Amino acid sequence: MMPKNFFLIALRYLLTKQQNKSIQSMIKICFLGICIATCALTLVVSVMEGFEQATHDKMKSIYPDLILDAHGQSINTVALQPILKEEQHNIKSWSNQQNGQALLYNNEYSSTPTVIALKGINPDHEQQVSNLQKKAIKPSNSLSLSKIIHDNHIFVGAKLAEQLCASIGDTIQLLYSNDEPERLTVSFQQKNVVIGGIFKTGIEEFDNNLAYCDQTFFDSIFPDIGVTQVYLKLQQTKYEQATIDTL
Repeated sequence: MMPKNFFLIALRYLLTKQQNKSIQSMIKICFLGICIATCALTLVVSVMEGFEQATHDKMKSIYPDLILDAHGQSINTVALQPILKEEQHNIKSWSNQQNGQALLYNNEYSSTPTVIALKGINPDHEQQVSNLQKKAIKPSNSLSLSKIIHDNHIFVGAKLAEQLCASIGDTIQLLYSNDEPERLTVSFQQKNVVIGGIFKTGIEEFDNNLAYCDQTFFDSIFPDIGVTQVYLKLQQTKYEQATIDTL
C-alpha cells in the first residue's frame, strides 16, 4: 500500500510542476542522472559477480567442496574414516593430504634451487574430490592422475617447470630436510625426481610453487609428517553448511 501512495504523491508533484520550465529541466537532469548512476551500479555488480564466479571456478580447479584442516597436526585417518562414511554427513568421497616444504633444482641449467610446497596425495582418491587432473597441460588431461603421479614422478605447475627449464620425463633434484626448524643450521638430503606431468590452474601462486607427489614417496622423505588435511567431496553442495555443523 505504501509504495502505491509514494508513487501517487510523486506523480502528482511531477504533473503539477510541468508548467514551470526550470523545474521541468531540473527533473529531466535528475532523472537522467539517476538512470546513469543505476546503469553504472548494475555494470559494477555484474562485473564483480563475474569476477567472483571466475575466481571460484579457478579455486575449485584444485580445491574440493570442503577441507578438514588440522593446522599442521596429524589427523588419525583410521578413526576418522567410519565417521566420514556416515550418511548424515553427506560425504561422497575424500582424499588425504600431506604437506611439506622442499627445494627443486635442475643442475643441468641452474644451480639456484626453487622453494616449493610439496603435497603428498593418493592419485586415485584425489581424482574423486578435485579437478586437478583436468588442469594437466602435459600430458593430455585425459590421462589419469595415477599415470602421472607414481613412484618418484611428480606433478608440477607450469611456471615452476618453466623456471626449472624442465619438461615431461626430465630428471631433476629434490632437496629436503627433516631437521627441526629451530636449528640455526639445516642439512639437506637429495633425491632425484622425474617430471611426470605439468598443470596450469591460472593462479600464479600455485603454478609457481606447487608440486604433487605420491603419498608413498612423500612418506619416504618425510616419515614424521602425517596427514594434515582431508579433502571432502559432498553428495550435494547445497548441504555444505549442514555437513560443517555435523562434523
